Amino acid sequence: FARIMESYFRPDFSNVSDKSSLVEHSASPVLRSVNVNLVTLSETLLRYQDQPTLIKVDVNGHELEVIEGMIHELSNRDDIRLIVQFNPTTLRIAGYRPEQLLEKLQDLGYDIFFVDEDNRKFYRFSKDQILDRHKTQEKSKLVCVKKNRSANVVFFSHSADLGGAERSLIDLV
Repeated sequence: FARIMESYFRPDFSNVSDKSSLVEHSASPVLRSVNVNLVTLSETLLRYQDQPTLIKVDVNGHELEVIEGMIHELSNRDDIRLIVQFNPTTLRIAGYRPEQLLEKLQDLGYDIFFVDEDNRKFYRFSKDQILDRHKTQEKSKLVCVKKNRSANVVFFSHSADLGGAERSLIDLV
């Protein structure tokens, strides 16, 4: 499974957010390069194809490329959940329109949930709601679950006060 790739180390980290990379970065010169073993995500997913999988994708505007790179797996499996960093600024710098990422996730059959980290909650949002939210917010995390695996819940209670198990259920959903 292993492949050899070249990794670049930079002397000046003030202009870039990473300390090393598999690609050269125009904002900082290369200090040195080394060969590293690499296993592709597709190879790893094939190895664990019988297990539910959670993948975090946070690659500074190149999230769409990662999604495209595992399009076969995302199209053919409904047990892969994603946590995707959504940052319209870095997507634009990488040459993408922010809505392209959201459209791709929806085309692959994902429901998209906006993570409200301040209140420790998440909400199912449409593409337009996410884009509107990012007019005032730089970046956020999105939890993506296949539509046939995400829950729609209608909740009825005998009391106006929600507590205990009822509150836990509401918080979960």
